[in-house]
Amino acid sequence: MSIGWNPVYDNAEKTIEAFLIHDFAGSEFYGAHLSLTVTSFIRAESLFADFDTLIQAIQCDIQSVL
Repeated sequence: MSIGWNPVYDNAEKTIEAFLIHDFAGSEFYGAHLSLTVTSFIRAESLFADFDTLIQAIQCDIQSVL
């Protein structure tokens, strides 16, 4: 989950974005309720040089919690 200003996207407002790593096997859950539990802190926000570097950082984040 990212909580902050997301400097890569130059957001004007603070946002919360959750990255779901579960394989839903094609099932949709639009309209369903979703609860999130924050269990740890991985890293601070960063401004990445490009989207590929951002994606790589997110993949490292995922591996750190699996």
